[in-house]
Amino acid sequence: VVGTIQVTKEQDWESEFVGYPRFDENDGHEINYTVEEVPVNGYKTEYVHTRVIDMIINRSIIDIPVVKKWVGKMQSSVQVTLHRKYTTTYFDYATSRNVTDNHDEVVETVELNAANNWKYIFREQYEFYTVAGQDPSKYEYYITEDSVANYATDITGNQDEGFTITNTNTTDLIDIPVEKNWDGDTANSTKITLFANGNEVETVELNATNNWKHIFTHLQKYNNDGSEVAYTIKEVGENGNIIELDGKRFDVEYTGDVTQGFKVTNKRPLDPPTPTQTPKTSDDTHVKVYGLMMLLSAVLVVIVAAKRMKYSNY
Repeated sequence: VVGTIQVTKEQDWESEFVGYPRFDENDGHEINYTVEEVPVNGYKTEYVHTRVIDMIINRSIIDIPVVKKWVGKMQSSVQVTLHRKYTTTYFDYATSRNVTDNHDEVVETVELNAANNWKYIFREQYEFYTVAGQDPSKYEYYITEDSVANYATDITGNQDEGFTITNTNTTDLIDIPVEKNWDGDTANSTKITLFANGNEVETVELNATNNWKHIFTHLQKYNNDGSEVAYTIKEVGENGNIIELDGKRFDVEYTGDVTQGFKVTNKRPLDPPTPTQTPKTSDDTHVKVYGLMMLLSAVLVVIVAAKRMKYSNY
């Protein structure tokens, strides 16, 4: 390093190194000078060297992440490609008019698999492009994926937030029927929720209009790892196999499975029997007994007094 200078906006981003020898003082050969910029975060540096001037070009760069998701059984790998589109305009002297060209080019292709956790970052991609005499314009980046048999592909996101590719299995699907039965009294309606591996999938209302039946359709049969999804159902509001509907209390019983379909039976419990009244043993019973004894004593006193009066008359 033979010298350092600082370039600012006030200098219109131009400066020069002054007073350096052109030839080596020892052997007289012409010295080859080069310039190097301290890295600027968020920019990629390009150098243009000539005998007259050295140019340093800073181009804004971005990182573009992509994430792969599977709905259903995962495959071994997929090929994902980053593309970019841009437009250039130039003057065609032969026709004396401006001509616009649309460009679409491949930037990079990568393989996503379990080893890289189905993720990748396309790093240091140019954010803008320039055409002589025009202001910088932004590249438009997008993602494509090689088709995967028996899977539908949905790509969301953008170059600023990143892309998500979701592949959904379209063949290993099942339907699960559910039926509501009543044993005794009924209610006007009830709701049933379907769960997949404990996670809520869908809630439906069953009533007389739909004949107390429903079919959950187009459900994935397999998890990502190839194991079968565990589907269960639950009546909304049921707790400990007890539910209250329309002010009435019901016992709830679940039967069936994914293959046969599920049945939910609500049974109205019998009214509890009227309790038999038992003798009271509280203090008021003692009071009544004492009162009865006092009454008998009074009657006995009256009888004795009457007999004494009878004998005194002789």
